[in-house]
Amino acid sequence: MNFNNGNVNANNKNNDGLYVRCVRGGQSGVSGWRSGESDLGGGWKWTNWFGYYNTSNEPWIYHQQHGWLYPFDSDNSAVFFWYNDMQQFVWTNPATYPNLYRFGANATWLWYLKDSANPRWFYNWTAGAWESLP
Repeated sequence: MNFNNGNVNANNKNNDGLYVRCVRGGQSGVSGWRSGESDLGGGWKWTNWFGYYNTSNEPWIYHQQHGWLYPFDSDNSAVFFWYNDMQQFVWTNPATYPNLYRFGANATWLWYLKDSANPRWFYNWTAGAWESLP
């Protein structure tokens, strides 16, 4: 992944050998996945599907439960995130969240157990087992 002056080029390969390419240039305004967000002040935002996140360090966001994420708009409402704690790309949208699709060597659908913390729990649908992140 290459982060330069707010521009990002990222390529990631899933288990099927397919590449996901995300390109982000300087963006302004509220994107589709953030539509309907409430501004709570101090950089904090809220959406009814994704919860609380802080945009003070854009383009990075700090999500109250997921930690540091780097969003890439996918379409009108979907979003790819570079999930810093996983060091992987994930994809989600308002209709599928808290399900996340994780790309990379361990590509799979994950179900996030909302409000889990220290550790955060994810159900790995492929392995049929729980995974945790600090």
